[in-house]
Amino acid sequence: MSEDEDFKDLEQQQQQQQYDDISSDDLSSSDEDDSSDEIVVDANSTESLEVGYLEIKLREDPYNYDKNLEYIKALSKITNHTNYQTLKEAREKFQAIFPLTEEVWLPWFNDEQKLMKTDEDKQYILSLYEKALDDFISVRINVSYCKFLIKVKSNEEVREQFERSLKICGGDVMDAHLLWAQYRLFEQMRLSQIENQDEIDKQVGVIRNLYQLQLSEPISGLEELYKDYEQWEESQPQDKRQSVSSNVELQNKYKQALKEFNERLPFEQALKETNYLDNKKWKEYLDFEKKNGKPSRVVTLFERELKYFPNFFPLWRMYLGFIERTLKSKEMYFKVFSRSLRSIYYSGDHWSQYLRLLQHNPATTKEEMDSTFQRALYSGLQTAHDYQLVYNTYIDYCWRYIQEREKNQQPPQSEGQMIIISEESKQEIKTLFETMNNYMSSIDTTNYTAIDRYMYIARFELEHFGDYQRYREILNYILESVDHTKYWIWSQYIQFEMAFKNFDFVRELYKRASHGIKFDDPASRIWQDWMEFERLFGTLDNYEYTIDQHSKLEYKHQQEQEKFVQKNQTKEKEVEKKRKGGNETDTKRKSKKQKAEENGNSEKQTNKKQPEPSTNKKEQQPDEKKQKGKGKEKEKEKEKEKEKEKEKEKEKEKEKEKEKEPNLPNKIIIFNLPFETSERELKELFDKYGDIKHTALVLDRNGKSKGLAFITFATHEMAQKSLELNQTKVGDRPISVQFAKDSNNPQQQHQNTHDNIDYENVSGLTVFINNLSNKLTKDKLEAFFQSNGVKGIKDLRLVMKARPFAYMDLIDKENLKAAIAVNGKYFMGNHINVYLSKPPSSSTATATPSTYSTNIDTLEIPTKKPTLLVPRGLKKK
Repeated sequence: MSEDEDFKDLEQQQQQQQYDDISSDDLSSSDEDDSSDEIVVDANSTESLEVGYLEIKLREDPYNYDKNLEYIKALSKITNHTNYQTLKEAREKFQAIFPLTEEVWLPWFNDEQKLMKTDEDKQYILSLYEKALDDFISVRINVSYCKFLIKVKSNEEVREQFERSLKICGGDVMDAHLLWAQYRLFEQMRLSQIENQDEIDKQVGVIRNLYQLQLSEPISGLEELYKDYEQWEESQPQDKRQSVSSNVELQNKYKQALKEFNERLPFEQALKETNYLDNKKWKEYLDFEKKNGKPSRVVTLFERELKYFPNFFPLWRMYLGFIERTLKSKEMYFKVFSRSLRSIYYSGDHWSQYLRLLQHNPATTKEEMDSTFQRALYSGLQTAHDYQLVYNTYIDYCWRYIQEREKNQQPPQSEGQMIIISEESKQEIKTLFETMNNYMSSIDTTNYTAIDRYMYIARFELEHFGDYQRYREILNYILESVDHTKYWIWSQYIQFEMAFKNFDFVRELYKRASHGIKFDDPASRIWQDWMEFERLFGTLDNYEYTIDQHSKLEYKHQQEQEKFVQKNQTKEKEVEKKRKGGNETDTKRKSKKQKAEENGNSEKQTNKKQPEPSTNKKEQQPDEKKQKGKGKEKEKEKEKEKEKEKEKEKEKEKEKEKEKEPNLPNKIIIFNLPFETSERELKELFDKYGDIKHTALVLDRNGKSKGLAFITFATHEMAQKSLELNQTKVGDRPISVQFAKDSNNPQQQHQNTHDNIDYENVSGLTVFINNLSNKLTKDKLEAFFQSNGVKGIKDLRLVMKARPFAYMDLIDKENLKAAIAVNGKYFMGNHINVYLSKPPSSSTATATPSTYSTNIDTLEIPTKKPTLLVPRGLKKK
C-alpha cells in the first residue's frame, strides 16, 4: 500500500472519530433508519391526554414559556411523519413569542432535515438557522448550521460561515473546541477530494494554520490538541512536515494560551458546581475578563450567561452598557438591544428606550416605527404603567414627525419662528390622544395612569394649539370623574384662571375644591390658599366667610375625634368588664352564700332553747360527746371550703395565664399582587371568607402600589380559610397568601419564623431547594420529586417569595439520596438546586447534636437567623 493510500485511510479514521466526538447534536442523514416514523399512539394514551391538557392551558395563557416548552416536549413523544405539521406549527408559535434554547432548536433542525425533499424545504431550514443564531450565540447551533451548509452550499460559502462563527463564539472557553474541530474536519474532507499536488500542498497549509490558530486560543482541550497536531504532522510526507517542538513562535503562543486557560479554569469549575445558575459566580468571572481579557471574550461570557438567565433585566442592561461604553459599536448595540426585546418583552421602559433608539437612526421609516409600536403593545407588557410609557414615547415621536412634515411643506422660516400646524395635523394628533385614552381605559381599569395622561393632553393642547376651552374641559373631567382630591391639579387650574383675572370664577373653583375635603386631608392646604386669595383680592365679607367655613370644618373634625376617642374608651371598658365580670360574680356569689350560712347558723342558735344544765353527771357526759362530734364536723366542713377556694384560685390563675397568651392570628399578608389591584377589588376577592375588619394596600412614596397588602379578619378561623387563595392567579400573577407577623406579639413572631423550619437539621433528613419557578405550586413540586424516585416525603414547605425556595423533610437516608440526586434537573423552565440543609453555625451555641431538642420551646436557635424578606416600606425606622 502506498503512502498516499495510508494517509487517506488515516484521514477517514480521523473523520469518523471526530464526527463521533464533536457534539451531541449530530444530525441524522435522510437515508438513515427513521424510527420516529414507526410511532403509533393511542388517542387515549397518557401522552395524548397530556397533549390535550396542555393545549387547553395554552389557550388560556399562550404567553406562558413553561407551558409552551412542556407542550413541545409532549408533542414530540407522539409525533411521526404523518402528524408532524402539528409539532411544526407549535414550534413556530413558540419561536414567534420567545427566544429558544439549544434543547428546542437542535431537535427541530434534526426533524426538518429528515423530512427535507425540495428546495423550498431547504430554504425553510436555512431560515430557521438564521432565527436561531439571532436568539442566542451558541457554539452547538453554529456547529449544526455549518454541518448543514456542507450538504447544501459551496465550499467557499461553508468556509465563510465557519470564519463568521469563530468570530462570534470562538472565545467560548469550554465549547469553542467543537467548532474548531468541525472546521478542521471540513478542510480535511476537502483535502481528501483534491488530486492536484499544488492544491494539496495549499490545503495542507490551511489545515496546519487551523491547528496553530486553535493552539493560540485559551480554550479547553489544548493539551490533547497539541498531541493530535504532532501526530498529524508526523503523518505528512517527510519533505512536507514541520517540527512542532522547534516552532518557537507556536510554542510561546501555546504556553500563553494554556496559562490563560488555567487562569479561567477555577471560574469554570465554580460555575459548573452550581450548574451555571449562580449570578455571583458569573459576575466574578465577568469582572476578571474585563480586567484581564479581550472585549470579545467578555461578550462571549455575557452571551453564555444569557442562555441561563434570558429574562434577567439587569444582566441585559449590564451587557448593553458594556457594548455602549467599551466597544462603542452602534451597530452591535442596536442588534443586541433588538434581541433583548424578545426576553425583556414585559418592560415598558425597555420598549420605550428602543423606540427612542430607532428615532436616532435617520433610516428609520414611519412604517417601521408604527409596526414596532404595535409589536410592543402585543408583546405582553406587565402593567398599565408599562403600556403608558410605550404610548407616551410613540405619541412624542408622532408629534415630532408631524412638526417635521409641516416644516418641509412650508416656505423657509427664520430660526426660532414657530411652525404653523394645519388643522388636519391637529386633528391627527387629537385622534391619537383619543385612541390612546380608549385603549388605556381598557387596560387601566383602576385609573392608575389616567390623571397623568389627561393632564399631559390638557397641557399639550393648551401650549401647542392654544385651546383654553379644551384645557378647562379636561381638568373639569379629571376633578369630577377621576379624582376630586388632587391638590396640585386644583392649584394648576386656579393659577391658570388667575391669569385671566376672573376672580369670581376662581372663587367658585376654591369652593368646589374645598367641598368634601376633610380637615386632616393633605388636600386641605386649599383652605390656606383660599384665605390668602381672599386677603389679596376679596372683600372683608368674602374673607370672613372663608374663615367661618374653615372653622366649621375644624369644629366638625374635633367632634369626630372626640367621638372616636369615646368609642375606643367605651370599647376598652366593655372588654375590661367582660374580663373582670366573671371574677366579680364568683366573689359576690361566694360572699352572699357565706353571709346566708352565717346568718342562718346564728338564727338557729338564738332560736333554740338552751337546756338547763343537768346535775346528773351521767346525763352530762353524752351531751359533751355530742358537742365534740359537732366540732369535728365543722372543722371538716371548713377544710372542704378551703380546698374549694384553693381550686377556684388555681382556675383563676389559669384564666389569667390564658389572657396573657396571644390570640391566634387573624391577619394575613398577600404578596405578588398586580400593581393595578385596588383595595375594593381586594375586599371583593376575600370577602367570601368572612367579616373583614381592615384592608391595607402598601404604597410607595408616590402613592403607587407595591404589590403587597394586609387584611385583618374578625376571627382566626376566617383568616385560616382565606389561605385557600394561596397561589391563585389574580390577573396574570399567582398571589402568595400567608399569616402576617404581629409586631406586638413576640411569641407569634417566634412561631411564624421558626416553627416550620428544622434549622439545625437534627435528623439530617432535610433538604433545601431553590432556583424554582415563580409559577410553582406545592403539589407540582411534590409530584416532580416523586416522579424522580423520592417516595418518602414527610413534609414539604414551599415559600413563594420573589425567588421561591422550599424545605423538604424525608423519612430516611435512601429518600435523602434520591432527593439530592435531583439537583440540577430541569423543572418548569429552571435547573433546580437541591442541597442538604446546612444552617449557619451559632457562635454561642454549645449544644452537641445529641442534646438538641425538636421542641421549639427548648431548642436553642442560632443567633444568626435566616434573612426574612421584608418589603422596604414595612421596615421599622
